[in-house]
Amino acid sequence: MNQRAELAVSYGKKNFRVVPLHGINQKGYCTCSRGVKCTNSGKHPILSRWEAKATTNEDKILTEFNNYPYANIGFATGNGIFALDIDKRHGGYESLKEHGELKETVSAKTGGGGSHHYYKIPEGIKIPNKVAILPGVDIRSDGGLVVAPGSIHISGAQYEWMPGCSPFEMEIAEPDGWLIDLIINENKTKGTANEIQESIEEGSRNVVMTSIAGTLRRRGLSFEAILAALSVENENRCNPPLEYQELQNIAKSISRYKPEDPITVDTWNEEGKKSLHNTILELDDYSKVYETEILSQLTLAKKNDPVTYAAIKAKLKGKVNLNDLERAIKHQDKAMKNNNTEFGQALELDGLELEGIELHNYVVPKGWQISQVNGITHHIYNGDGSEREVTVSFVPIIISRRFRNLDTGFEKVELSFNRDGKWKKVLSPRSVVFNRNSILRLADNGFPVTSNNAGDLIAYLADFEQANDTNIPVVNSVSRLGWIRSGEFFPISKNENLEFETDSKEASAIMTGLTASGDENKWLSVARVARKNSIARFLIAASFASVLLEPLRKRVFFIHLWHNSRSGKTATLKLAIAAWGNPHTLIGSFNSTIVGLERRAAALRNLPFAIDELQVLNTKKMTADSIIYMLSQGQGRTRGSRDGGLQDTLNWRNIILTTGEEAMLGSSMQDGANSRTLELYAKPVEDIVLASKMHEVSEQNYGHAGKVFIERLCGELSLKPSYLNEIYELIKGKLKEKHLESIHLDEVAVVCLGDFLSSMYVFGEDEATAMNDAIEAALFVLENNRQLTQADNIERAWEMFSGWLIANSTRFGIDAPTPQYGRLDEKGNYLVIPSYAHKALEDAGFSPKKVFRGFAERGYIESQVDSDGVKRFQLGRNIMGKTCRVYVVKVPEHNDETIEPLLFK
Repeated sequence: MNQRAELAVSYGKKNFRVVPLHGINQKGYCTCSRGVKCTNSGKHPILSRWEAKATTNEDKILTEFNNYPYANIGFATGNGIFALDIDKRHGGYESLKEHGELKETVSAKTGGGGSHHYYKIPEGIKIPNKVAILPGVDIRSDGGLVVAPGSIHISGAQYEWMPGCSPFEMEIAEPDGWLIDLIINENKTKGTANEIQESIEEGSRNVVMTSIAGTLRRRGLSFEAILAALSVENENRCNPPLEYQELQNIAKSISRYKPEDPITVDTWNEEGKKSLHNTILELDDYSKVYETEILSQLTLAKKNDPVTYAAIKAKLKGKVNLNDLERAIKHQDKAMKNNNTEFGQALELDGLELEGIELHNYVVPKGWQISQVNGITHHIYNGDGSEREVTVSFVPIIISRRFRNLDTGFEKVELSFNRDGKWKKVLSPRSVVFNRNSILRLADNGFPVTSNNAGDLIAYLADFEQANDTNIPVVNSVSRLGWIRSGEFFPISKNENLEFETDSKEASAIMTGLTASGDENKWLSVARVARKNSIARFLIAASFASVLLEPLRKRVFFIHLWHNSRSGKTATLKLAIAAWGNPHTLIGSFNSTIVGLERRAAALRNLPFAIDELQVLNTKKMTADSIIYMLSQGQGRTRGSRDGGLQDTLNWRNIILTTGEEAMLGSSMQDGANSRTLELYAKPVEDIVLASKMHEVSEQNYGHAGKVFIERLCGELSLKPSYLNEIYELIKGKLKEKHLESIHLDEVAVVCLGDFLSSMYVFGEDEATAMNDAIEAALFVLENNRQLTQADNIERAWEMFSGWLIANSTRFGIDAPTPQYGRLDEKGNYLVIPSYAHKALEDAGFSPKKVFRGFAERGYIESQVDSDGVKRFQLGRNIMGKTCRVYVVKVPEHNDETIEPLLFK
C-alpha cells in the first residue's frame, strides 16, 4: 500500500468521504489529460459522478488509489460536515476579523497559503455550498469538494493539518452562532449585480436562461435540479415560454461542465469579475491567458467593466506582451460575435453526425470537430490570438461500447473507426487505450495511431468519453466458454445478453466453431446407427458428459481409444464433437506444444477437448505422460507477461478424448497417469461405408445436439440443483456392484450419466431404456479397460527388476565376470550392489527411491530400523571380502514348478 493510499484509508475511518483527485506528476503537471494546460491542477476529481462515488469504504479507497498512484486526496463535503475555505491572497482572514474569532476545530493549511476549517452542520439547519460569502471566504457543503492534507499543490507545497488540529487529535466542532448567521443571511445583505427582469422576452430567452443555468451549475447543482429550476422560470417569466426540449439542451450543455470549471457567458456580473480576478492571481504560467476561457472573460471585462480590465492589464504588465494580448482579445471578440448570437446555442454541444454506424445520441466534445471526410480536428490559439486547425486523425473515431467483464470486473473499450470505406472495431483494455505508449499496439489492427498523434488522440478519447458518458452503451461480457453461473452455460443458455470478448486467439477460434450448420436430423440418424457399437456410444456419450464435470466437481480425465488404421476412430471422434459445432475447428492435434494444448484446453473450458492421432506426437519435445499430467491438472502453469507481472492462470474442467494407433500408457508410466487415463482398445466402427458416412455427415451437419442437451440440462438444474448428483450416485452404485475394484469407476459413471441424459434429451428415448442401455455400455467399457489395465507401477518395476536379475544371474556367482553385481547369500537371496540396481531401474524409466520403498512395503526386499528409528533399505553385507551396503532381494517361493522364472511373482 502506498503512503497516500494508506492516508486516504485512515481518513475514511474518520468518516471523511474520500474522492481521488488528479494529482501533480513528477514533471510538476496535472495528471489529467490536459497536463501542463490544466487551469485547476491537482484539484479536480478523476472520476465522473464523483459525488455519488465518494466513499469511506477501505477496499474502494485502496482500489482507486492503487490505480492512480499520483492521485491527490479530496473530501466530499456535506453529509453532516461543511468546510470554511479561507483564501489568504484574497483577504479572507481580514474579512472574518470583522465578525468574530473562529472556534477551534479540525483545520488544515492549504497549498496556496490559506486554510480549511471543518465544522459540523447543526441539526435542522441547511448549510448551502457558497462562493465568496465574504471576500476570500467560501463555504463547501453539499456538492462541495476540498483538497485534503497529504496532497500536493501545483506550487510543490503540501496540504497539511495545523498543529494539534488533525482529526486524529481532536473532534470536529460545531460552529459559532455568528458564523451560521453569516452563512444563512449572506444573500440578504449582498444583493445581486444583475437582476433578472420580470419578463424575459423573445430574443433574450436563451441568453438569460443559460446564464441562470451557469450560476446554478457553478453552485454544484445537478442536471435534474437545473432543468427543474429552468422549467419554473420558463413558465413564470419567458414570453413566450421556450420549448421543453430547448430547456433540456441548455441544462445538458451546462451540466457537462464540472461545478468548479469556469463557464463563459456573454454577460458580465460580480461573480464573473471575482472569477477573473482569482484566475489571474492563481496563474503560474502567464501564457495561459491566451486560452479560450480566460480570453473570453477578458473580452467581456473590456466591454463591460473598463476599470476591472485596466487593473488586470496592470497586473499582467511585464508578464505578457500587452499588444499581443489586445490583438488576441480582439480576435476572441470577433469569434464570439461570429458564433450564434444566443449563448445557449454557442455553448451547446453539437450532435454527432456520421454515416454507417449507430451513434446513440452522441455529441461532439467541446473544442473538437468530427466528420466523415476530415476525420478529427481541433482548433488551438497561438500567442498572438491567431487560430490554427490541427488534424488529430484523418478518419473519424468514436467509443462505440464499454465492456465490463463479469468475472474480473475489468473494463475494455471498443473503438470504432472508419477506414477503407467501412467501419472497423478494435477492443482493448482501458489501460491500453488511455496510455500514449501502449495505445500504439492498436496500430497493427489498422487503428490510425502513431507516436506523433498518440497524445492528442488520447486527449480526444478522454473528452469524447466525458461528453458522452451516459450515452455510451455498457455491456456485460465474458472471456470464456462454459458454465458462468448456476444454470447458465455460455454461449448456449444464459439469462442475460452477454458479449464474448477475449485476447485469446484460441478462444476466439473455438467461439467461431460453436455454430450450427446443416440438418440436425441427419446427424441424429447417423449417430443412432453408430451408437449400436458400445465403444462408439461411449465416446459420443463422453462428449456430452464433459459439461457435467463442473457441476459434479469431478476432475479432468482422459479417454484414449486406440486401434489399427481404418477402424473408424477419427470418424467416431468427429461425430461426437459435431454435437457441439464444426469438428474441423474444435478437434485439436498432437502435433502441438505443451503451451498450445494448455491454451486450447482453457479455451474449451468445459466442452470436450478432442485430440486426434497420437502417433504424430513428437516425443522428443513432449511425452504422452507429460501431456496427461499437465492437462489433467485442470490448471495451467504460472507464466510472466510481456508487460511485466504474471499472466492470468488458465483453468479448465473437461473430458479429453484422444485417439491413435498405439496405446497412450507405457509400461514405465507412473500410477498417476494410469489413474487419469481410461484406455480402450476396440474398433468403434465395423462397416467402412458407415465410417465414410459419419465423416460426411459430421462435416456438414453440426452444432445442434449440444445446444439441445444444454438447454434441457439447465432447465432441470434450475428446478432442482441436486439433480445431477442424485442420478450420478445411483449410476455409480449400479456399476460398483459389478466392478468394485476398478480405478476408473468414477470416470465411467460420469460418462454413463452423460449417456443416460443424452439418450433422453437428444435421442428421445424413454427413461428406463436410456438407463439400461447406458449401464450396459458402461459395463462393456469397464471390462474392456480391465483387460488393458496394467499392474501398478511397483508391480511393473518388480517384473522388470526380476527379469534383470535372471538375465544377469551369472554376475552374482562365485566366478562372476567383471563387473560383479553382488552375490547370493545362504538363503538364495540376491545381495545387489545399489549402483547397478539403480542404473537398471532408471534405464527402464523407474524411480529407484520410490521403487525400493515399494519393494520393502511388499516384502520383496529386506529392511531394518536403525538405532535412530529410521527404516533402512540398504543393509550391510560382505561382498568379496569387504563389507558394503546392498539390497537384500528375497526370492519368492512358488509351489508350481511350471513357473519358469523363479523371481517372477
